[in-house]
Order: sequence, then structure tokens, then C-alpha cells
Amino acid sequence: MIRRFAVTLLLTAGTALAQPSPPAISECDQHSADQAELTRCLNRLETGATQDRLNAETAARAAMRRLEDTSPASHALGLFETDVAAYLAYRDARCDWAGAPFHSGSVADVAMQTCRIDMDRHRADELSRFYVN
Repeated sequence: MIRRFAVTLLLTAGTALAQPSPPAISECDQHSADQAELTRCLNRLETGATQDRLNAETAARAAMRRLEDTSPASHALGLFETDVAAYLAYRDARCDWAGAPFHSGSVADVAMQTCRIDMDRHRADELSRFYVN
């Protein structure tokens, strides 16, 4: 129970203010007693968060192409692609760090997966606010 509380606290502390969606762990919390159900829930959320981020990136790329059509010297698309690569590297490093206190195993996996979900949701929201028409 204390370990579950610690995981929930750790995962919600950094993400609760940064995103409009509830933290992924709270959406799957009812499944936390059953590891298989928790894994299915988190996998479903991760698939959705990843797709939302990819959709937002596609829309942002289109906006950058339009910008380059009107202002070819902007190099907007290339800069955006650099930003995408930097985001993915940061997300992966940040989420590895989120799992580090739990060393390895299922708790570390849950920490890293919920981190990726929460960060991809936030990224999709951020891109949508600035680049999606």
C-alpha cells in the first residue's frame, strides 16, 4: 500500500498541473490490484496518447510546411523535426528517471509507462494549441 501511494504521488506530482488530462495512473488505479488488468489499461492509454501526439505532430508539420511556403527562409520544418527528436529524447530520459527509484520490475515499468502517457498527452495538447487549425 505504501509503495502504491509512493508511485501515485511521484507520478502525479510532476504532471497534475501540466496537463488537462488526469494522470494515467489515476485512470487505471481501479485495476492496480490485478497486474494484468493494469497492464491492459496502461497499454490502451499509451496507444491513445501516442496516436494523439503523432496526429498533433502531423498537423504541426503541415503548419510548418505552410509557413515555409510563405517564408522559405524560416526553416520551420527542419527546426520542428529537430524539436520532435529532442522531445522524444527528453521524454525517454525523463521517464527512465521516473522509473529509477523503483530499480526494475513491474513498479518501475508502470512508472515509466505512465510517465510516457502523461508526457505524450501534454505534448499533443501543446502542439494542438499552437499548430492545429
